[in-house]
Amino acid sequence: IVLIHGFGGDIGNWLFNHAALASDRRVIAFDLPGHGGSGKDVGPGSLEFFSSVVVDLLDTLGIERAHLVAHSLGGGVALTTVKNAPSRVASLALLAPAGLGPDINMAFIDGFITADRQKTLIPVLSYLVHDKGLIGRKMADDVLRYKRLDGAVDALRQVAAANFTDGRQTDNLRPVLESVPPTLVIWGKDDEILPSSHAADLPDAITVEILPDTGHMPQMERSEEVNSKIRSFLTR
Repeated sequence: IVLIHGFGGDIGNWLFNHAALASDRRVIAFDLPGHGGSGKDVGPGSLEFFSSVVVDLLDTLGIERAHLVAHSLGGGVALTTVKNAPSRVASLALLAPAGLGPDINMAFIDGFITADRQKTLIPVLSYLVHDKGLIGRKMADDVLRYKRLDGAVDALRQVAAANFTDGRQTDNLRPVLESVPPTLVIWGKDDEILPSSHAADLPDAITVEILPDTGHMPQMERSEEVNSKIRSFLTR
């Protein structure tokens, strides 16, 4: 399993999932370029660029095919990888993936890029979850610490410019879903970043799970349920 985080995220987004998913198979989490501990050169910042990084990772680790578990922008990266290198992807588990509709909460994207202190960042981070009590000073401090790294904010700006043109999602990846490996889509019904309505009218072969009282981070807000659904999906 390869875990692919989203915009502004890092491997810490999988804190409540990695061990549970690794009980019976190898699980690899990594920071996308421009994020976490990775270098801050994001090239064009596009899904195509990040997808090429995923394929390079598989090549470097000697992995022929992987199950991709991907969140938000990472979901768009995973779908792009299926489009460009279908033989490398055994299955997809997509959590609130990008690329399935035009809508994107630009107040979150812009606020995440520009907020430079707790007071302005915490309301922005609150968009991520249904239970606003989950957002506290520690999370805000972790994000601010990352944003202070040389090149981090410029990288975020480049990724946003490439993927959210004129306040809409740049890539329409719905056609990719017509011929994909086994695919599970999980979405929080109360997602305030990418609306769960983007999960409507997907091809019949795709399993769709809409979780009530859940926002854009189902892998954190409903970690046990999400872990269970992914494990069941991978073993069926």
